[in-house]
Formats: sequence, structure tokens, C-alpha cells
Amino acid sequence: MTISYKPTITRILVELGETNIRCAIWDGTDMRDIKVYQLEESNSMADAIDNYCKDIGFKREAQMGLLMAIAPQVKDGTYHFKHRPSWDFRPKDLLKDLGLASVHILNDLESHAWAVMGNTHMDDIVTVINEGTPKSDGPIAVIAPGTGLGFAYVYPKLGYVQETFGAHMHFHGLGNKDPHFDAIQGDLLFPFTTFEDIVSGPGLKLMRERVGIEAADKYFNQVFGLFIHHSFMFAHALGGVVITGGLIPALMKEGRIDWELIKEQYHIRNIAAVNDAIDNLPLRVIDDPYLGLKGLIAWAQKRELRTGE
Repeated sequence: MTISYKPTITRILVELGETNIRCAIWDGTDMRDIKVYQLEESNSMADAIDNYCKDIGFKREAQMGLLMAIAPQVKDGTYHFKHRPSWDFRPKDLLKDLGLASVHILNDLESHAWAVMGNTHMDDIVTVINEGTPKSDGPIAVIAPGTGLGFAYVYPKLGYVQETFGAHMHFHGLGNKDPHFDAIQGDLLFPFTTFEDIVSGPGLKLMRERVGIEAADKYFNQVFGLFIHHSFMFAHALGGVVITGGLIPALMKEGRIDWELIKEQYHIRNIAAVNDAIDNLPLRVIDDPYLGLKGLIAWAQKRELRTGE
């Protein structure tokens, strides 16, 4: 959603999911005053942003704007928070409450994709799993396991980010006899299982409760590998795969990610051309809690260059 875009004004940057909210100030040059809060510390979106401004001593002015990257989805003009209905908001009402001139709202994973597009991450927060040989004109798949499972494609040559519903693809198990899949199926509220039901923080928690930590973590790695395979195959993502979000870096630090086991799911068909492409697939993990904020800036800068507004 976009209302009244002006590229030279100072903006408040906001990124949030269902748990945390990250805020910063961007004056068109530098990002400063980064703060992280839990949603439970405030009663509403306007309240959280107002508290942030008070916390850093920032005085809002009428010509300033708001750039947001959020997980909640919009319906009938209102953004809905699944677990915090008091946070539901309409953009125009939010502007009125904060006394600001403009608001731009991106999906949180879309902002990650824009950060990848703009190369705004630093080398010291990137773990290269497979160097590979990227093709400059090939799309890049961006996957973000966390509370949910975000998924988007970046087309660097076109300067374009494609959001997807790919995380909600049906998942029917790893084979004809998959006891782990059967173990969780009865616990889900839907008549089918999606990849997000497995490759996410809540999904892993449920699996561990049902089949134990070791079996659950192995299964998580296998299903994650299959999802990476699909993300590559569907769009011919020869530019590589970039993994963002907080879950995979956290599991890596705990020694719970097995890249060899994950890679086994790449090679699910004995087709030489496919396997050769996957062997050369660049695979990186970005561990940056502020990637979404940086992606908002990358989006704004790209928009300025494209439109000259």
C-alpha cells in the first residue's frame, strides 16, 4: 500500500512480526537510533511508534513519513494481527494518530528481499554454505523461516521482487511411509499440511513434542531441504538461494542444522542436468536482525531512481 510518496523527507522505519517490533530513523542518508521492543510492551501500533519516539527523544513533524515492513495481512483496508487484535490498524488512521504525512507498507519478507537486491548486508553476517556459480540474470530465492515461513524471489536484472504464497504449498510427507508426518497430522487444525507447518519455529516445537528432539530436528532438516529444492526448481533460481529470518541462524549456533542432510533432498531425482545446477547453486545464510529495516531503505532508494519522484 502506498500513500503520498516523497523521497526526501525523514522517515520512521518500522519492521515487525507477531512478537517484536524494530524501529529506526532514516533521513535519506543514514539509519540511526535503532531500537527493538516486544509487542506486549505497547497497546497498539500508534502507541508503539509514539513510545519509540519518546524513548529516543525524536520530535515528529507533519511532513515526515513512515516506512513499514510487517507480517500481518490486510483485509478490507485493515491490517490484522492474529494474536493481538488491539494492534489492528488502518493506515490513514495511523497517520492521523501520529501526525505524519505519508505511509508505505511492505510485507516483511518483501523487505528482506529488497535488502538482498540492494546488497545492504555486510560480509561478516553472511555464512556461505555453497559458493556456487550464480548466473547474473537468474532469480534469487529468498527463504525466511521464523514464526512463519517467508518466501520471495528477487530478479536483480529487472530490479523486481516477487512475493509468493509458496510457504503454503501442501506438504504430503517425504515418501509413502512417513511416520513423522503422520505423528503431527492429527495436531493440525487444517485438513492438510503445508511446508510452513514444518519449517517454522512453531512447527519445529510441535515436532519435538511429538517425536523427540533428535528425530524432529532430522525431519526438519529434510523437509527444509525439500523446500529449498522446490524454491530452486519452480523459478529456475540460478542466482542462488538466500536464507534470512532468525530461526536458521539460531539453530546453526546450536549445531542443529545439518547441511549435508539438507542437500540430500536437493538430489531427489537422478537427472544429471538438475543435479549439476544444484551443485552450482549459491547458498547463503544472512544473520542480520535489522535486514528488514535495511530492505525498506533499499526499496525507497530504488523507487527514487526509478520514478525520480
